[in-house]
Amino acid sequence: MAPMNENTVIDGSDIVDGEGGLYLTIRDEAFELRRVSINYQMMKFAVARRNADVHVPEHLPEKDPRRVKAEEKRNAAGMEIMALLLDATNILLKPHERDRFDQFMTELSMSDEGLKPGELEEAIGAAMAAVGGAEEKGKAPVNTSSDSSPGSENTKPNVRVISSRKVTPEDGLPRVNQFAHDAT
Repeated sequence: MAPMNENTVIDGSDIVDGEGGLYLTIRDEAFELRRVSINYQMMKFAVARRNADVHVPEHLPEKDPRRVKAEEKRNAAGMEIMALLLDATNILLKPHERDRFDQFMTELSMSDEGLKPGELEEAIGAAMAAVGGAEEKGKAPVNTSSDSSPGSENTKPNVRVISSRKVTPEDGLPRVNQFAHDAT
């Protein structure tokens, strides 16, 4: 590659792996990512999250078959979520980084210091956001309006409120001025 100066034109084919790319960073270690979509894995992740939303009847004894079944379903969905997160991470990592990432994470997990709660998840989330931002470049912006934009009016839909409080006469419509009514 020829030396660059301020007049050098750079196109996508001039970018070398590891220069100006996207990274998953844990502590002081950075792992290079690919600019690929993980939308399918995220769809599967959403389904697994929905499946993990299981009500476990706490009032039942621990050995009750209904409680055991609900806990097993929730735990299986939780394990699926973790597997999908690892799959998505491996898809994002460049192929030559996958083994290095696995080795680093294994060593870090087993070290005296270990991983801090949420540390890996935060790093993966930041990496996914960075790749997602890279995917969005070049797309037409989505036209959204907000309440604070000039000229927009507050046109939020009506919301139905359901209350268990007893309705009183004061809750009804205001009384019509009888004199105004009689004049018509």
